[in-house]
Amino acid sequence: MHESDLPKGKGMSPLSWQILQGKKYIFFTLFNASSKIDNGKIYFKKKIFFSKALIFDEIKRIQFKEGMQLILKFIRYYKKNNREPGFKIQTGKSTYFKRRNRNDSKLNLDQPLKKQFNLLRINDNQNYPSFFNYLGEKYIIKLYKFKNEKR
Repeated sequence: MHESDLPKGKGMSPLSWQILQGKKYIFFTLFNASSKIDNGKIYFKKKIFFSKALIFDEIKRIQFKEGMQLILKFIRYYKKNNREPGFKIQTGKSTYFKRRNRNDSKLNLDQPLKKQFNLLRINDNQNYPSFFNYLGEKYIIKLYKFKNEKR
């Protein structure tokens, strides 16, 4: 399972990078892994909507749910037909995302919060929280959504 429109978006953390780019619709691709990175034959693709209001935990829940649906689709097909479903060979120019690291969670104090909201919402509060440096100190910001029962 890979969260990009293969062969575009190979590599690491494709879902995070695409949300950071402002994309609302992201392809999930179920493919057969090969020896080259994200290069196997493609079984299924599904275009998924990610609201700009979603934060990390919600994004991860959708990622798991939609990924499992594609995997179960493959399993049901295989059980019914006793063979793999048809597939497409990847064609076109490959693009790659680099591995995200802690420094990719750094906020820019010279930019408004609204402009950095995608960065805030993809950062994992536990492992890679948003942060900024100021006056020789490092400050961490964790994003949570307020759940108000009545609006």
